[in-house]
Amino acid sequence: MVAGIALIAVGMKLTIEHVDDPLKLVAAAALLGGAAIYLFAHVAFRLRNMHTLSTRRLVCAFVLLALVPAGAVLPALLTLGMLAALLSLLIAYEALRYADVRERVRHAGSPAPPVTD
Repeated sequence: MVAGIALIAVGMKLTIEHVDDPLKLVAAAALLGGAAIYLFAHVAFRLRNMHTLSTRRLVCAFVLLALVPAGAVLPALLTLGMLAALLSLLIAYEALRYADVRERVRHAGSPAPPVTD
């Protein structure tokens, strides 16, 4: 997870330096691949500890990896926007999908049932 976060930071630094220009392949891989590595690590952590697989996060990670070549030809700010949009969609979906479980955990004080995809 930490490696993914560090790669995202490197990718964002390079994005800020060259907002209008396309990112180089290494910078696009750092930005999008770093986010994918973070999601893969999160999926692995959850699989190891909770014995459940988050297919949504897994799919999002693969989509981010597939976008690396496009990130190398599109303007850097657009690449960053695509990353933000994909992660925002993932977060919004999970927030809506698990709203009832979170509500029960917050107010009932009882453990929530295991989350399965």
